[in-house]
Amino acid sequence: MAKLITKFRYLKPTKKRKAGGYATYIATREGVEKLPSEQKTYADYIATRPCSQGLFTDEGREINLRQLSTELNQYQGNLWTVIISLSREDAERLGFATAIRWRDFLRSERSEIAEQFHILQGNLRWYAAFHNEKHHPHVHLMVWSEDEKEGYLSEKGIEKLRSSFAKSIFAQDWCNIYDNYTNARNTLRQESRERMREIVESINDGTYENKTIENLLLQLARQLSATTGKKQYGYLKPELKRLVDAIVTEFAKDPRIAELYNLWYEQKESGIRFYKDEMPERVPLTDNPEFRTMKNMILQEAEKLGFADLPVQMTQKKQDREEAKQTGTGNYNHCKNTANHNANRNHTVIASIVAHLFVSFAQLLYDDPDRHKISKIDRKQRRQIDEKKQAQGMRID
Repeated sequence: MAKLITKFRYLKPTKKRKAGGYATYIATREGVEKLPSEQKTYADYIATRPCSQGLFTDEGREINLRQLSTELNQYQGNLWTVIISLSREDAERLGFATAIRWRDFLRSERSEIAEQFHILQGNLRWYAAFHNEKHHPHVHLMVWSEDEKEGYLSEKGIEKLRSSFAKSIFAQDWCNIYDNYTNARNTLRQESRERMREIVESINDGTYENKTIENLLLQLARQLSATTGKKQYGYLKPELKRLVDAIVTEFAKDPRIAELYNLWYEQKESGIRFYKDEMPERVPLTDNPEFRTMKNMILQEAEKLGFADLPVQMTQKKQDREEAKQTGTGNYNHCKNTANHNANRNHTVIASIVAHLFVSFAQLLYDDPDRHKISKIDRKQRRQIDEKKQAQGMRID
């Protein structure tokens, strides 16, 4: 089960249902204490029900419950309610068992909330109340804009808010994951250096080959040499993209590349588990946009091969044909030997490029965590985590 539970609901006022009408559902659902009949709005409910701590909002803004309730009942724009819930154990461990802590947390998330709800900072209105329930302490949050025509929330925005909430609430745990990942990554690198050295040595000895990739790369080089325009993956024709994808797919079949890609996914998923039970479906390496660099690397090498090597070979063949015409069949063996020499030379060049790409791909998968695509903790986020730890009296490593 996810460590952070969130529920996002959208309320669109109608003639029969105003923003305050949401209280009817919450106040009368099974297992909830009944409220006095005069408490008709959602704002009344979250502020006055048993176990609540009252409404809170931005610093410096006074709260008049009656005025707020009237405002919400007259409001005709988009309004959202959000429930953010923790287990009792996590709430106590992380210091989220008080209204003050939740208030400070939501205030710190104000910019992110405004951005994902597509509301200007100056127009954002939000109110919340903390319910210190026995098993699942939680807050009810209300969000809307002073401009009734403003504000919308997409599925992507919901995911970003869940991720932001989780990273703030579980800041210390994120640090532990990051540190554990760094140790695991360093261990893997140390253990794999010997394997990489063996691969490089086999390449230098001319024993490392992948005929399938060599043939695909040669096809790509020939087609690129006859193609105009920008030689980047996003600008290619579909048939050329399919060739590049096929090359990446072949590389991904290697157990070492597969191992590195699996590690990349495991670390990415370790962060998602904080706020989501079901993991997104894993995509093949060739379909992962975060590694499009690999495809452009292939194109660069194929382009070098196409413009630097193939024309020479074609020129040589043309010369051989001319010589054969002039000297008759007596020059057949010379042409055959020249062709064999060129074929061997081209095979060596292509095999070397394939081997170089393999090492580059492996290195890219190793180095990718250093750019924080796996943990999603970049320098700015790490600094924010350190600030939160310092504010909570924790030691900064």
